[in-house]
Amino acid sequence: MRRMLKRWIELMVFASLVPAAQVAQASPFAYVPNGGSGSGNLSVIDTATASVVHTITIDSSLQTAAVSPNGFRVYTASILSGNIYAINAFTNAVVATIPTTPFGVYCVAVNPSGTRLYGLRGDNGLEVVDATTNMTLTTVFDPAFDGMQSPALAPSLHR
Repeated sequence: MRRMLKRWIELMVFASLVPAAQVAQASPFAYVPNGGSGSGNLSVIDTATASVVHTITIDSSLQTAAVSPNGFRVYTASILSGNIYAINAFTNAVVATIPTTPFGVYCVAVNPSGTRLYGLRGDNGLEVVDATTNMTLTTVFDPAFDGMQSPALAPSLHR
């Protein structure tokens, strides 16, 4: 239990430093993908009590999680299937499966207005998804993209 609590605290510190990568938080809950275990679960953690309150079974090898700015949607992705999953944050149900690439999606990020979702793919592509329709708009390819990195989005149009 002590080791689990220490791990949870480490994850929360990491989440506060990198808000759109790995662990996502929609107060008062944090969403932690259990990709390393191969379970295909996304743990929902009550940050007030530091306890797992729900486990969502989705797909194996979940790698990342991000929460929409309004807190209504949680996104996670699998490095094995390449799918991005949209989850209703109130019901903890998967509401959409967005197919992307067989090379896997390593990280997802949501823009500040919640209208675009970005998935960094294992084939050096950045998937751009319309978050209202869950449809891919385009994919940007660049050999410099590394599937293990985490995209960060500016909060405005200014750099």
